Amino acid sequence: ARPAVGPLPFDGRIPARVGHWLRAHPAELLAVVLAALWMTFGPLTPDLSAQYYRVWLFDHAGWTVWDGNWYGGHDLPGYSLTFPPLAALIGLRVCGALAMVGSTALFGRLVGDRWGRSRATDAACCWFAVAACGDLVLGRLTFALGVTFGLAAVLTATRRRLAACGVLALLCTATSPVAGAFLALAGAAELITRRRLTRSEERRVGKE
Repeated sequence: ARPAVGPLPFDGRIPARVGHWLRAHPAELLAVVLAALWMTFGPLTPDLSAQYYRVWLFDHAGWTVWDGNWYGGHDLPGYSLTFPPLAALIGLRVCGALAMVGSTALFGRLVGDRWGRSRATDAACCWFAVAACGDLVLGRLTFALGVTFGLAAVLTATRRRLAACGVLALLCTATSPVAGAFLALAGAAELITRRRLTRSEERRVGKE
């Protein structure tokens, strides 16, 4: 006769790891909760209706250059090249929620690399999650996805992965020209600051 096999012992390591992750990533947890609430109860704002229309148009017409059915007509490539196909593939609200959670996680990485982990940085990341949720509530999903690519570009730039930074910067601009403009502004500010610091250091060394 085969020996009786009792219930497997409960391994408490998995819940402990999950609990540790949740304590270490409060902003990401908040972002997930806010995204879930928006997906369930989010209002149908005018901007969100426009997003639905553009995704519907791509789903039915594919890549097009001009659409004459929205007010007086508008060019489609200038609005976004990546959001309509991606949202048509995985769902508009899913795409927006993933963008918001991804942006919060990327912002947390940037803050952590620069200032480390503290209550202040956790609070800053949580506030970022709340602000990022505002784009979802208002229906600015294309901009939200562009911000995700933009933050990924900044993160790779800080880690000296310039090729990946260039690709992500192009994706940011292709997703949302407005987000791309903000990314270019941030890059220009960083470049000017570095040049000023370099000149200041050269002058200090020259005086010594």
